[in-house]
Amino acid sequence: MKKYLLLILVITNSILFAANKPRTALVFYPYAMYSNETSLVLGTYLMYISRPQNLEMHIPPTSIIFNGTYSLKKQTVLTLQPELQMMRGKYSISFPTTFKNWPSSFYGIGNNTKEDSQEKYTMQEIEFQPSFKIRFSPKWAIDLFYEMDDYQLLKTESTGELINQSIAGSENCFISGLGLSIIRDSRDNTFYSTSGGYYKFENIFFQDFLGSDYSFSQHSIDFRRFFSITRGHAFAFQAMFTYTKNEAPFRKLSDLGNKMRGYDSNRFIDNHRLLVRSEYRLFPWATRLQQRVGLAFFIETGQVAHNLEALRFTELKCSGGAGLRFMLLPNEKLTLRIDYAIGNNSSDLILTSQEAF
Repeated sequence: MKKYLLLILVITNSILFAANKPRTALVFYPYAMYSNETSLVLGTYLMYISRPQNLEMHIPPTSIIFNGTYSLKKQTVLTLQPELQMMRGKYSISFPTTFKNWPSSFYGIGNNTKEDSQEKYTMQEIEFQPSFKIRFSPKWAIDLFYEMDDYQLLKTESTGELINQSIAGSENCFISGLGLSIIRDSRDNTFYSTSGGYYKFENIFFQDFLGSDYSFSQHSIDFRRFFSITRGHAFAFQAMFTYTKNEAPFRKLSDLGNKMRGYDSNRFIDNHRLLVRSEYRLFPWATRLQQRVGLAFFIETGQVAHNLEALRFTELKCSGGAGLRFMLLPNEKLTLRIDYAIGNNSSDLILTSQEAF
């Protein structure tokens, strides 16, 4: 019951507070939710967009995103994501920052961990990832970035692997790394893509000479393709592979739920991740307010593995679901996304801005 009240509240306020002008836009909405671990949760989402008239639509606008969440049990998540476009998008800088003091669960490491192995814990996290992107052609770019994460374990259960510190990262730790991405982006729009492609090869190296408590590296390939079928209808596809070399703290291992809908973000974690997602997107109506309401249907599959030999089709997890879309800013194609997904013995209700991929 409370989840349905949440959806009505958010959609109503999005209509009232979304202001769309030729060059600037503002989106604001409050939200509320409840769970046994957090009690009542109150939050607010704010996004400011500024697009110069000479900035093409396939380049993201200058933006500032703030998302704040606070529970009556004094748990907090604060996220600030500024991104600045310069010289008509040839250069861009961003410095997303997150502070989190929030309950979570650890189920162990692997693709077949058991539900009854759950350990509840609370960790304080500070994450900072400034980046500098250079677009040297309309479709090609390189992204140089730094990542810093500070993890402080505040509370664990009295028994289990975390309290015994038998898992890497169960102690307080600091990690620091430098990364490089090579990107080819031919999408028609970065917020709601209906044609073109997005391909990214990313490497990041965490090393002790940067002050990191763990020395490891992560490498990923992200392949996305979008097909316009007819007016208002599109098909989206993504394949992603992530590889981790050397021992990493458990909070930095690849997980399914952070990308794959229908699963808790920490339910399955390990060194490597293979993920394939497909989605059918449509805005079927063309009259007045109805033309801002859309639908989505998706199927996803993936797995995590300790080594490459363990990646098998028989070990794939699957999920599927449907979602509702509301076009907050039609000129930018910024959507409010509400998805319900069903996985293997699990389900998930997601409410956020912007598409999953």
